[in-house]
Parts: sequence; C-alpha cells; structure tokens
Amino acid sequence: MGMTDRPRKSQFSNPKGFYYLNNSYEYHRLDNEEVDYFPEYILKQVEKDNNLGEGFAHLEEYQVHAHDYGQDVLYYVKVGKDYRGKLTVVYRIVGETFWVQAYYYARTYQSLTQRASRKAMRRPRRTYEELAKVKNKKNKDYHKNSSRFGKETPRK
Repeated sequence: MGMTDRPRKSQFSNPKGFYYLNNSYEYHRLDNEEVDYFPEYILKQVEKDNNLGEGFAHLEEYQVHAHDYGQDVLYYVKVGKDYRGKLTVVYRIVGETFWVQAYYYARTYQSLTQRASRKAMRRPRRTYEELAKVKNKKNKDYHKNSSRFGKETPRK
C-alpha cells in the first residue's frame, strides 16, 4: 500500500474553521410546547434550505447562556461526523410567549493556497521598541509647529 491508498481525514472533522452567516429565521408568539420542539423544527428548515440531506443532519449542543429574559444556545450542525455549520438560537421571553431568532452559519473550507495568501496579507507585528519610536516621533511632531487656534506657539 502506498501513501495515496490511505483514507484522507475530512476537512470538516474538526469544528475549528471559518463560518459565514447563511440564513436567519425569526419567529414570534411561540408557546412553551413550540419552544420545546423548536430545535428539531429549525434543523429540518436548515436541512431544506441548505441541501444537507433530509434526516441526515443532527445537532450537537455546544454552549448555553442563560439570562433573566431568555437564553442563547449554540449548536453545531453535523452530518455524520462532519461539522457543516453552526446554529445559534436566541430565545427571548415576551410576556407569556417567546420570541425566537435562529442564525445558521455555514462552514467553509479554505485551501492551503487561500490560507497562505491570507497570511501574506497580514501586517508584520512591531516590536515594543518600534512602537515606542513611532509614539515619541508623533508627540514631538505634534508640538513642533503647532498652529492651533491660528497662532504659533513657541517651543521651550
């Protein structure tokens, strides 16, 4: 068996990556029973809207933030073992009903050339000495020939 015969690890097997907002959903005046079934409902909607294959996707709960006025829940959308997106569901209590927003972030894959080009576009980091020089130069130039308020101020 050669090197090419090994099965490749999927690029979506790790949740780390780049996600972009794909769809947003908003629902008003939901009761307790509808809120209980909301994650299953919104998953079916996301599968339908993003061609994930009906019945193949499932949610993996990642984070829950509880507030006095509701809660925020973050799910990973998985198809098999692959992470295909993030689903953020925001529950808010309004009187005796709920106001629910859901945001689906689709997963993108960046090739090695895309990563390299992004890395090349970043500015190089400056050292503390370089930052101090720039800061001192700006302060000196500011007071050098200051013509604020229409007249020159002598420098001591």
